[in-house]
Amino acid sequence: MSLNSPRPAVVTKLRHRDAAAFLELPRKLYSCAVTSRATEQALLRAEHPLSTHFEFHPRVIRSGGEPLGRCAVTLPPEGPAYVGLFESVDDAAVAGDLLSWAVDQARAAGRPALIGPVDASFWLRYRLKLDHFDRRPYLNEPYNRGYY
Repeated sequence: MSLNSPRPAVVTKLRHRDAAAFLELPRKLYSCAVTSRATEQALLRAEHPLSTHFEFHPRVIRSGGEPLGRCAVTLPPEGPAYVGLFESVDDAAVAGDLLSWAVDQARAAGRPALIGPVDASFWLRYRLKLDHFDRRPYLNEPYNRGYY
């Protein structure tokens, strides 16, 4: 499919409570904004300019009402699936559940691979920070916890 031929946006809708948790989790984990809330909100609502070029499937894991982790799987028209918008508390079980779900989504869609971290598109945020976790990120640079 060409980028010039838009198709209807496909987004797995989250319940209002889960959409709010999806947007708030990064702010709970970090002392500074590391993601664009406006971009994430547009992706969740299928209102982002790129939304007609992929399927977007977000997920939130909760325990006792508290959000513990989130991620999203993006399915472009063909090729590999992407996993991104990953955030998690320092709990290997939560991270493992999120990544297992992402693998299952990619397999169910018949994708040959799952690539990440990619936040919906390479035009948005991608990559993983590997060191210097004590330094604030530069504009548009990724930031994540060292335990990722």
